Amino acid sequence: MAMVCGYHARAPTLGDVLTIYAGLHGRCIVFTETKAQANEIALSSSIKDNCQALHGDIPQSQREVTLKAFKDGRFRCLVATDVAARGLHIDDVELVVQLSPPRDIDTYVHRVGRTGRANKKGIALMFCNRNDAPYLSAIEKKTGCKFQRVGVPQPEELLRATASAVLEDVMADDIPPNILNAFQDAAEQLIQSHGAVDAVCRCFCELSGFNEGFKVRSPLTGREGFRTYVLRYQATQIRTKGYIWGFLNRNFGEDVTAKISAVIKLADASGAAFDVADDVCPAFEEAYKQIPSRFTSSMTLEPVTSASQ
Repeated sequence: MAMVCGYHARAPTLGDVLTIYAGLHGRCIVFTETKAQANEIALSSSIKDNCQALHGDIPQSQREVTLKAFKDGRFRCLVATDVAARGLHIDDVELVVQLSPPRDIDTYVHRVGRTGRANKKGIALMFCNRNDAPYLSAIEKKTGCKFQRVGVPQPEELLRATASAVLEDVMADDIPPNILNAFQDAAEQLIQSHGAVDAVCRCFCELSGFNEGFKVRSPLTGREGFRTYVLRYQATQIRTKGYIWGFLNRNFGEDVTAKISAVIKLADASGAAFDVADDVCPAFEEAYKQIPSRFTSSMTLEPVTSASQ
């Protein structure tokens, strides 16, 4: 898989990528280009509480301790450079993430080979930007594999994936009756207060860690605080992004257009996708409704609500 995501949005996105593609317990290896990147991810990313770094500056004795802990399941994500990961043979790695495209195709092949071992399924995902398209094509040509292009995980998709994983855990756990009885009074109180379904939903939220609101995130660029829209024309081929900018500048106020960015032409040239800052989205949508129908009857404007779009 290839996920277009701005570099500065990759570390905050890692946790969601791990949840979507490896569940709540699956093991993952994140490959970085430098030791500094490995340290940065291990210390300050969205997976910092459940990962360890592995690179050449770490003493061999500590590397061995880290590898054993990873194999034993004491943490679920190993952040490694290529040198440190050379020769690794770890079964049951469900996901390999490359923070950026490697310098050569052989390195790419070596990295993705860390998952799907012993005839088991695995997922390999690489963060990239739109300028990496020729490199992705070169990988496809040499390996014979076709990248599935995916967007940055969206809140609704993350909630569904987490709910499914939590449900699987709850259904599978064989909890002793005396432990269950210890929570019975609290459970009955919660049901009386909120009703059975709402009570269970609240428990799911607490178990999954989603007890606060989500920040919106652009599936186009991965930036928080932005929503993505797609503008399509029914009978017009768009040759340049300037055509789209002309439409936006003519029909939306300066306060709105100043917060529109990342305009890209669609592959079929039928329109464009772009990001709009969340705080002006209501004004943006209202302004579109005010455009005379003789101009909008041959076009559509839709928000992108899932990564698969």
